[in-house]
Amino acid sequence: MQRRPRPELLDTDSGTPAEIAGSIADLRFFNRRFGGINTTRSLIQCIARETGKSELSLLEVASGDGYLSQEVSASLRKSGIHLNITLSDRAPSHLPAVANANHNGDRTAGPTDARVGQDAHVGQDAHVGRTLLSDAFDVDVGVDLQTQTQNQKRRTRISDPHKPNALVADALNLPFPDSAFDLVSCSLFVHHLSPEQATTFARESLRVCRDAVLVNDLIRAPLHLALVYAGTPLYRSRITRHDAPASVRQAYTIEEMRAFFQQAGASAIEIERHFLYRMGVIAWKKKTEGKPAL
Repeated sequence: MQRRPRPELLDTDSGTPAEIAGSIADLRFFNRRFGGINTTRSLIQCIARETGKSELSLLEVASGDGYLSQEVSASLRKSGIHLNITLSDRAPSHLPAVANANHNGDRTAGPTDARVGQDAHVGQDAHVGRTLLSDAFDVDVGVDLQTQTQNQKRRTRISDPHKPNALVADALNLPFPDSAFDLVSCSLFVHHLSPEQATTFARESLRVCRDAVLVNDLIRAPLHLALVYAGTPLYRSRITRHDAPASVRQAYTIEEMRAFFQQAGASAIEIERHFLYRMGVIAWKKKTEGKPAL
């Protein structure tokens, strides 16, 4: 099945607020029932076993409102694994509302007001993002990050691990020093990228992580596409009816995904098939001793 890239409506906020809300509800349903949450949780559990860590800092790229990572975090706490989460997304309106830099209770744009005065909030959200970056890493964001890398602290400082930081960031040019987080994770993101962009993302996320990059994404396959069309009556939104088959058509195969991280320099790559054509990827920055890479 040949890959056929096609723009997705939800990426561009195309549709009425009700249609967008319905599509987001569809995505949450898919993640709960069809492997999204379980796939990411199993990847993090694997990392915890391999590294022996019970507390992990995680950067969720293209996070949206952070629903999936928060659900995974709550589930993992029951087994003694704690995540310190930082959410990042290129679109300020996709991120959850966070307290502004002055801590005076004002809020930046969140999902409920994303399409009302969105342009007016971009500068404010970017300012909040820069402030959180400075607070987290003891960096002066007015100075080139690479110039500061040798002297800055490597670990995030998050006061409440149950309330993640959130900032505006480009996944292909992450504004973090090398090895800033234990893990960099993304869900249903890589299939939106061209092959060249996917390799760039793989290289950039490997730079920012200490241990590994986690990818939870779709597998392109004819039967998967047929199942997506068969599920059309379940979809709440016309956006989902457009975007679901478009996602499968432009998704990558396991072999293609492996090649991106090989080109990016991962030391080992483990990929497993999960329920209903999900792939779970662990791309190690430096493989620990133990079980061999798959």
